[in-house]
Amino acid sequence: GDLARRGADTTDDGDLMSTESPTKRRRNGGEVRVVQVIGGSEVHIGHGLLRKVPEMALAAGIKASRFVIVSDETVFGLYGQTLVDAFVAAGHTPLTFQVKPGENSKCRMYKQQIEDHMLEHRCQRDTCMVALGGGVVGDLTGYVAATYMRGVPVVQVPTSMMAMLDSSVGGKTAINVPSGKNLVGAFHQPRRVVIDLELLRSLSEREVVEGLAEAVKMGCIRHAPLFDLLEGRVEEVKALQPDAIEQVVTEAVRLKAEVVALDEKEGGVRSTLNFGHTIGHAIEGLASPQLLHGECVSIGCVYEAVLARDLGQLAPSAVGRISRVFKAYGLPTTCPLKYLRLDELMGKMALDKKNAAGRVRVTILKSIGSSFDHPQPVDTALIRRLLSPSLLVLPPAAPPSGAVLVPGSKSISNRVLLMAAMGRGTVAIRGLLQSDDTQVMIAALAAMGAGPFSWLDGGNILQLTGLAGKFAPPSEPLYLGNAGTAARFLTTCATLIHAPGAATTLTGDGRMKQRPIDDLTAALRQCGCSIEHTEPATSPASLPLRVDASGFPGGRGELS
Repeated sequence: GDLARRGADTTDDGDLMSTESPTKRRRNGGEVRVVQVIGGSEVHIGHGLLRKVPEMALAAGIKASRFVIVSDETVFGLYGQTLVDAFVAAGHTPLTFQVKPGENSKCRMYKQQIEDHMLEHRCQRDTCMVALGGGVVGDLTGYVAATYMRGVPVVQVPTSMMAMLDSSVGGKTAINVPSGKNLVGAFHQPRRVVIDLELLRSLSEREVVEGLAEAVKMGCIRHAPLFDLLEGRVEEVKALQPDAIEQVVTEAVRLKAEVVALDEKEGGVRSTLNFGHTIGHAIEGLASPQLLHGECVSIGCVYEAVLARDLGQLAPSAVGRISRVFKAYGLPTTCPLKYLRLDELMGKMALDKKNAAGRVRVTILKSIGSSFDHPQPVDTALIRRLLSPSLLVLPPAAPPSGAVLVPGSKSISNRVLLMAAMGRGTVAIRGLLQSDDTQVMIAALAAMGAGPFSWLDGGNILQLTGLAGKFAPPSEPLYLGNAGTAARFLTTCATLIHAPGAATTLTGDGRMKQRPIDDLTAALRQCGCSIEHTEPATSPASLPLRVDASGFPGGRGELS
């Protein structure tokens, strides 16, 4: 896990492999973050960089008599003419080629058509190709550049979140073939990758978050602080708030550059970047285009995190955090039943590029931010069991005997959280069951003044600062989803608040509004608490509730 943080190293032919932190440069009044990759390849990250692509290409020492811009029809309609005009202003009239949008364009047919187009226009070895688009255009253009005239320079200008964070960096190029994704390709480092964050503004939220799956993945396997950033600033990142999104993109690119510098040709540690892809690519082979690549990676990451847990390598609490972060960005975490065709999925996994000696190999997490340096061989029976939509339970031949480890309890975990929040000073909790209910409890206690909450020891320990019983009224209603246990605990907790004129409102989803809680509220009223069911016409015995912050006078309560 620490291999990529051992500083600079050298390749077999003596090239320096940089693992330096990003640097900042000024370019025409704007700040640009620069990440060194390998062999002179650089990634430039900033705002408003599209018109500066020709300048950056020339500054990279590319001596080209011809530039060829490859894009898809949709992206070219948005940005193509701007880039063409920039090249014309720099004294170069570029050749252009457009493909149809979508994964199907990453194919042999378009590779041949682009090459024939270039040959017809007499493009020589002093040609530079420019990929303007998402991962499909970047991979396809990069592969053409790798093979045309035995290799010409390429500049990547990614326009999707997925391409910015992942596919444009590191020199992996490929096309798809009937047997699977990315099975025919080459390693060909781009001379420059120009990431203009303004281009993200044209994307839908679904397109933004599917790319962010790669950032979450990177945080999982290599850098817990990136995971923490994504976990703690969900709304800012989704909204493309400039500071937040620049941090995420720069850090994800830096981490990938570290790995590429250590293992350019994916012979070892670089293979770990495929966390979530062994299962994710197999699902994508059946679900595309209904599911996007990043959505399939999200599903694959959660399944492979569960696999690491089942192998005894990853704490259950870490699995819960990983799943919740993907869910927070609106990404799927389970495979739709219609795509759980096990034989087909296993067949696609058998062709995965990480496999060796006929064994399926998977990136295995040890904790959030750390994984084994190489993908590990995994018994296919374990993967089949993980993905099986149903299990057949057969009676044993003889009476079973042995020890059973009882799983954690949401109720116990929520009780411990409440005791910790009511305590005084710093409290550390180990072995907390990670579930949606406990996450609801954590969020509600934080809204009532407890905390701050922080995960330590790779997510195995939750640390917080208690309030010594002095809760504060939350500024917003506490939305509890369908967390019934948390609703009962928090209703009682809200009666302990003493702030005249204030109140705590607790609400939930449609199911919660049908779950009775009036036995508890009646008992609390008997003890002098002021509680109102605020939707008596539809939910007279359930949430939502208003609990006045008048304290808990005490008395005799009767529970049914």
